[in-house]
Amino acid sequence: MNLANLLEKLIEIELCIGVDSDSAVRRKMQDVQDYVLQMQKERALRLQSEPRYYAA
Repeated sequence: MNLANLLEKLIEIELCIGVDSDSAVRRKMQDVQDYVLQMQKERALRLQSEPRYYAA
C-alpha cells in the first residue's frame, strides 16, 4: 500500500461527490479510512522489526 494509491482513492471520492448517492460516498470514505489504518499498521510493524541503536 502506498501514498499514490491513497491519493487515487481520494480523487475518486472527490469525483463521485454530487454524482453518487450519499451512502456510496460514505462507503468509499470508509474504504479509504480502512486503507489508511492498514498503512499505519504496516508502518508500525516495519518500525517494530527494525533494529534499534541506543547511544551509551
